[in-house]
Amino acid sequence: MLQVAQMIELGWIQAGLVVGTESSRPLLETTIATLVSDRPFTRQQIKTAVASLTIGSASCAMLLVEESLSRTGNRLTAAAVRAHTEHHQLCHSGADESVAGGMQPWMDTDSDTLLREGIATGRCTFDDFLSAADWDARTIDVSFTHQVTVQHRRQMYESLGLDSERDYSTVEWLGNTGAVALPTTLALGCRHDRLSNPARVALLGIGSGINCVMTALEWRRGQVQEGTESSLADAGR
Repeated sequence: MLQVAQMIELGWIQAGLVVGTESSRPLLETTIATLVSDRPFTRQQIKTAVASLTIGSASCAMLLVEESLSRTGNRLTAAAVRAHTEHHQLCHSGADESVAGGMQPWMDTDSDTLLREGIATGRCTFDDFLSAADWDARTIDVSFTHQVTVQHRRQMYESLGLDSERDYSTVEWLGNTGAVALPTTLALGCRHDRLSNPARVALLGIGSGINCVMTALEWRRGQVQEGTESSLADAGR
């Protein structure tokens, strides 16, 4: 999103479509096959593989355009980015040079430490975010975060001093859909009328690395069309 937005601001392009996908099948199948094999495991090794069993699959796309082409008036106005790469070993996959059906990734995750250090990274990034957006935490109307676990969501909001009632969450019924969890949740929040017109919207993204990206949206209007995802959304409420 930020790369496309900068290209639009520089006048290089007028519009850009950002597409993301998280496919859980290769990781889940490899993890299950390895855990039930004759390979000996310590308790700690099994613990670091548990997070791999929580990953889901999803795809999402976001269209960004220059102001003259916009049909909604929604604006991406500011962003803050931070990387605490000293924690890159907390969640990492082994080398996997295959593609498609040949992928067999194995991931080790120190979930407890990743949770603690991830929230600390988010806390630092949030201060930069408020400064870049020229916002106060109390003036944020609605927020969407990376959907990992219920515990992660609760502790993150406590750390940032944000009202969790202003958050829209899907982790309770979609689980962790990885890289596209946040924009998917934004789309479903729009469908369920969680965004007022206008609204100050905070997108609070955080992931392994540890990498954190927070973006500010000045929301004016959504364009929601009925689709096959509506039955899934309704079933989860």
